[in-house]
Amino acid sequence: MRTVLPAWARRGPASALVLAGLFNLPFVLLLLHRRAYDTYIHLFLADHYRQRWWSLWEPRWYMGFSMASYPPLAHQLIALLSRPASALLSIAGPEPYPGAYRVGGEEIGFVLMLLCALVIFPLAVWRFARIFVGPRAARYAAVCAVCTPALSLSAWSFGQLPNVAATGALLAALERGYRFICGGRGLHLIQAVTLAGVTGALHHGVFLFAPFAGIAVALRALHFHWRARPPTVRWSLITRPLWRLFAWSGLSALVVALVLWPFLAWSRGQTLQTPIDHASRHNFFSDPMASMVFFWPVYGPLLAVVPFAVQVTARSRGGRWPWLVAWLLVFVLSLGGTTPLPLWLFGDGWEWLTFDRFGLWAAALLLPFAGAMLLMWRRRARTYHNLVLFCVSLVVWAWMAGALSWLTSAQPVKVKMGPLVNFLNAPERQADRYLTLGFGDQLARLSALTSNGSPDGDYHTARELPELRASGLGALDTALWMPQGVWALQPFLAHPERYGLRWALVHHAAYEPVLAATGWVGYGNVGEVEVWERPDVKLLVVAQPPEDHWAALWWGIAPLTILSLAVVALALERRG
Repeated sequence: MRTVLPAWARRGPASALVLAGLFNLPFVLLLLHRRAYDTYIHLFLADHYRQRWWSLWEPRWYMGFSMASYPPLAHQLIALLSRPASALLSIAGPEPYPGAYRVGGEEIGFVLMLLCALVIFPLAVWRFARIFVGPRAARYAAVCAVCTPALSLSAWSFGQLPNVAATGALLAALERGYRFICGGRGLHLIQAVTLAGVTGALHHGVFLFAPFAGIAVALRALHFHWRARPPTVRWSLITRPLWRLFAWSGLSALVVALVLWPFLAWSRGQTLQTPIDHASRHNFFSDPMASMVFFWPVYGPLLAVVPFAVQVTARSRGGRWPWLVAWLLVFVLSLGGTTPLPLWLFGDGWEWLTFDRFGLWAAALLLPFAGAMLLMWRRRARTYHNLVLFCVSLVVWAWMAGALSWLTSAQPVKVKMGPLVNFLNAPERQADRYLTLGFGDQLARLSALTSNGSPDGDYHTARELPELRASGLGALDTALWMPQGVWALQPFLAHPERYGLRWALVHHAAYEPVLAATGWVGYGNVGEVEVWERPDVKLLVVAQPPEDHWAALWWGIAPLTILSLAVVALALERRG
């Protein structure tokens, strides 16, 4: 008997795109992106491209660092979107303080980019799911992708825009590669390769996931191709998909390397820093609080799919077992230090990785089978209530995961930036460096609004100061919440002359004893923030190192070029 699908499922992924916009609308209206961990970091990096598009040197953090240390595409798109957004904000009248409309436009650009990534993600899942399940189940998978808890957590609580966007691009690239292996169509190869370049231009970290998912997809394609061949087929027809696989993987790797060659040149010779504590690396059994952030909000009701997916894989004729192996490995990696697998795979470098992103990738691998499970329940009238219960619980869980940083008050109380910007922009202070204490990730917002610079920062991978790299601290601003505590700042605060550091902007009383013990004196309050000073510190000029102008030119052109090529290649796809 033919199954009658609901109207939204018959319309395919288009309905999922609409649902994605509606589902994420409450997060936008509640401005939850402002409470996310990484939002302001990405605004700061986008601000660099808005002001210095053709330069790789950013002087405002760590006494200067290279922008080649982070793939630029997401931040460049935010910078481009911010210009018309800032113009719209200026219609309201004079800006309240210098830079308010510029950074406000960048915030709008961030939200628009995040919404685009969240709306495109279900489309990528729909394409990817068709590799492992039928087209009807793939439609259900696309709808499940809208309210995946790990996706909401990554987007609205962690603010991981580049990772979310790169994950969607990678899933789409893998599906196009699968189609090329199976059919050999040249356009599919071009689409797969250009999408791989877009993935690299968005975020390099997603290539930790690419080998697991890529091998599963490749083996699935080879299995179906060879299974469809008659016993008397010529040897050339058997080896042809192998050559297609080598062409796809080789060209993809080449394009990614070309797009990211400034990043690869920067990373050559980089050494590991002293690890910074991160709860995603903890043992979830001995640290239940870590599992309350990095396990249960990531999966939630989606764990109900695991037994069904394993059962379906076991009953298949061998074509799905690579998926099971890939999912199992990525899932175990998402548990961080709970198992020794991260150490075995990544060596000492595992202590520098954060493993919440593996949770998003493991959830993405589950979605095709979530769609198949919902389709099965839809076909059986007696299990229809299971479908309703699962969907409702998934939506509620995803909303809670997206609001986690807000529900747990993970960020300090909002700081009013206007008085601080005016204070630091005063002519007699514009060359002085400052340090924020107790701002949390809002230090990145203040950094974008001012040009004074700080020895601190919020993108720890890029820092070159030896004392910071050896400290085991993340941002100095957040020492209060680190295991070492505020007194770990004593070596830095006792020698501010090394950094030309004159001002400390304090938003938490716990920092005051260490400031007093290291010779800092109270200056007074600026707005709601207490200011401390070291008046004996003189201006310290740091020379900018020679810049590779070819790398800067490439960094400004290549990411947008590969994105344009990918869009054109996808637009050429014939409608079937």
